Amino acid sequence: MMVNQRDRFKFLTICSLLALSWNLIEIHSFTLPYSPEKKVQKMPDLSRDNNLEFNEIGAMGIIMKDLKLSCTPSLQSSLHKHGSLCRSIYETDLKNWVERIGHFPFLQEAIERHPLLMARVLTSDKLHTAEYLLFKRAEVSSSQWSEKLSSNPPSRYRAKQLTLFLKSRLFFSPAEINKVIISQPKLFTYNVKKFEEVVDFLITQVPTPDVKVIVKRWPILLTYSVESRIKPGVIFLKSLGNTRWKRILVKYPQVLTHSVNTVLRPKLEYLAGLLNVRSAKNLVTNYPPLLWLSSDLIQRKFEFLKERLDLTQVEAEVLVE
Repeated sequence: MMVNQRDRFKFLTICSLLALSWNLIEIHSFTLPYSPEKKVQKMPDLSRDNNLEFNEIGAMGIIMKDLKLSCTPSLQSSLHKHGSLCRSIYETDLKNWVERIGHFPFLQEAIERHPLLMARVLTSDKLHTAEYLLFKRAEVSSSQWSEKLSSNPPSRYRAKQLTLFLKSRLFFSPAEINKVIISQPKLFTYNVKKFEEVVDFLITQVPTPDVKVIVKRWPILLTYSVESRIKPGVIFLKSLGNTRWKRILVKYPQVLTHSVNTVLRPKLEYLAGLLNVRSAKNLVTNYPPLLWLSSDLIQRKFEFLKERLDLTQVEAEVLVE
């Protein structure tokens, strides 16, 4: 990709302005003359470390490996003097940066002129797109982005907030975050505060590890109202009259997405009409999906069972218990 002189000048000008705004001490060996007595704590010089990944040799190796280019003497000098720059090159994706700028010498010149600035720029979250942020935090591949997220891409702010919430609050790994956001990209359209409310309530009902399992199995549950849907659902499960309601909640968290008044309670009453109240409660405890299956399907299966096994009503009730 050809880069004209005007674009080159704009990029270097922006780097210079950023350097001044961030009050960096070293720009072209320039030191602030107005407060010589004020000592500023500098980044540790990692180029002296034994870990070659963070010294100039490791950084040059990354440049030669990823970009198939050799380092100039001036670039080698910048890498040798500034360990923080070596660390940034190790932590970032240089190919991604070259694709943005269009030409490696363009990026190289900025690194040589402003090494400390570029050490911060290369790893700054503020300069990364939502796609790059999700790649770093949730291992979202290019194909996943294209298939699941590109049609309605999340903002960088929403991507950062959701991944941070899943990692810090529920201790999700990058792979686990990936499964959640790819299966339910709709989560990006909600404010994280809503998810906080749901998790806060669930933690009062079951242990935190179980809350993590619930969210992994049914992440869209985070978008439901605590007062109108989730809390009434938990009360309904407790009303079944046994201690297995927590097992139901963890294994079948989708039960909380159904309305108590229009789905769960009417279905329990329907089953109680087929059997009796006690048998109906035992039945849904052993197999909760009965609560959201259609009544016609349940009726057909129940009649088939009675006919095939030649059971009376009482025998059928004893069987399901």
